[in-house]
Amino acid sequence: MMTFGAEAVILVWNVRPQSTMARHTFPLLLLVASVAVGALACSDTRTPTGQPVPPPPPTSFAIRPALDTALIGEYVEFVAQRADSTVDLWTVSDSSVARLVPMERGRALLVARRPGTVTIKATRQGDSGQATLIIPPFAITPILDTVTVGELVTYEANQWPYDSIHWSFSDSSLVYSRGSVNYSAGVAARAVGTVIITASHHGDTARATLVIRQPQPGEWETIDLGLLDNHVSMARAINDDGTIVGVLEESGTGGVGFIYKDGAMRKLPGVGTHYVSAQAIGPSGTIAGIVYDGATNQNVVVVWDNPDAAPRLLLGQEYEFPDIVGVNARGDVLVSVKRWVGEYPYQNRAVLWRDGVRLDLGDLQDSTAYPWTEAQAWNTIGQIVGRSQVRNRSVIGTEYGDVPGLFHPYLWENGVMHDLGTLAPLPCPAPAMATDCSWGEAVDINSQGVVVGNANGADGKTRAFIWENGVMRDLGVSPGHNTAALAINDRGQVLGTIDAYTMFLWDNGAAQVIGAGTSLYAWMLGPNGEVIGNAVWQDGRLTDLGESYPIAVNSRGEIVGFSGYNRYTRATLWRKKP
Repeated sequence: MMTFGAEAVILVWNVRPQSTMARHTFPLLLLVASVAVGALACSDTRTPTGQPVPPPPPTSFAIRPALDTALIGEYVEFVAQRADSTVDLWTVSDSSVARLVPMERGRALLVARRPGTVTIKATRQGDSGQATLIIPPFAITPILDTVTVGELVTYEANQWPYDSIHWSFSDSSLVYSRGSVNYSAGVAARAVGTVIITASHHGDTARATLVIRQPQPGEWETIDLGLLDNHVSMARAINDDGTIVGVLEESGTGGVGFIYKDGAMRKLPGVGTHYVSAQAIGPSGTIAGIVYDGATNQNVVVVWDNPDAAPRLLLGQEYEFPDIVGVNARGDVLVSVKRWVGEYPYQNRAVLWRDGVRLDLGDLQDSTAYPWTEAQAWNTIGQIVGRSQVRNRSVIGTEYGDVPGLFHPYLWENGVMHDLGTLAPLPCPAPAMATDCSWGEAVDINSQGVVVGNANGADGKTRAFIWENGVMRDLGVSPGHNTAALAINDRGQVLGTIDAYTMFLWDNGAAQVIGAGTSLYAWMLGPNGEVIGNAVWQDGRLTDLGESYPIAVNSRGEIVGFSGYNRYTRATLWRKKP
């Protein structure tokens, strides 16, 4: 649901598509006006032809929802149930309680402004319909919620203006506050029990109930990794023995890397006063991170050989936004970096640091005016995949996506970069100097060297591909639609999307649509087919992780990331309860 100040409704409506404006409402109660039936009492009434007199047409129509509630600042969309979807006039009984915003095709919005009850009425050529909106006094949502130990819940108050709201708990041994911002407060469950959440505002009081339970065996359990003496923590990576690294933010002004092992969190040695974030950890415990220099906007990759070692800066060229792909067993660090060069906004380089020496992976075609190569993933035997430019803008006369030209997928191994090709040729648009504008990218590779990625089909649509033993083929999912591969695991399962929003899992030549009818969107794939994103899907079961953002998963299926929003996120581990 959306909330906003009552006077801002026209601005918000102008910038949001209509399809997103409908708020989820309570079960509908239909109001059907009575129809006069007195004229039907005489059953022998006949037309001139001897047939019974038909009943008169109804003099009213229904409005859905017939009855609903809204908190202050929320809106409800009402729809007149007329075949022609037209209404001459919408009215509201008290505009100081709810503001009316008429819309097209028999619809209207009511925006809750203050506590009270209003009637909304629609008329059309003498017919009419009406519905009721109840705006309770001071209230908080969710009114009732159930979570497992470790999960977070954000409560929101409906009071306007959002000032001087005090939050309290009936039993602080069961929950703790992770802070409040304006009208919202975050609550983290720490033990089993039932807690009453109370919000007070200028003498008004509102309450909600939170039930906390233990996760059952086989369910996902949520483990809060802690904050130490900081305000924010975020986990960024986990290796196969369960060691976790991430970043702690100190009062929102600085940052330091952390390591979490055997149930304990501690800080990593820092780099002066710079903001440092640990981003990756290898099988042998080597940690890689990024030192951010806000003054010069020049960011440098840093390595801790062990948690107690002083960090080593991997110096090379000046970078913008280095993205650490990972660290392998021998301590090599793979990074995709962006550099500002020439007339283009940036240039991507794929860089491997081995024994402290910087190695540029090169390009598929070194003769291009502005070489552009990006590393996306690698496997345990050192094979690297990504995309590399093969034709620049001066040849094709336009930009494709976020690169000034066309790119192909590549596989890099033993110092050699191989072009994996594309699925089908694609004619170039005029006035391009080239004849073939086919393109592709590799996005992931498993330990068997099987690559997945995306390339244009013969019809120009984006198609997910799999490359194995030197052969590229279309996954064959949803012909005629855009499909995209996101990840592959060592079982050969592929996670992808259909037309950007529908998720699928491809396994042994067959694709299964997952999360149908839900808001699931995922970007990671676990070792046993766990589809991980804003929820976890596995074996037909969808599990909501609460207020969470997963970032990494290891070979044991353990997930790390952070829970919560705004300035109060906490590093979190999710794993199946034994």
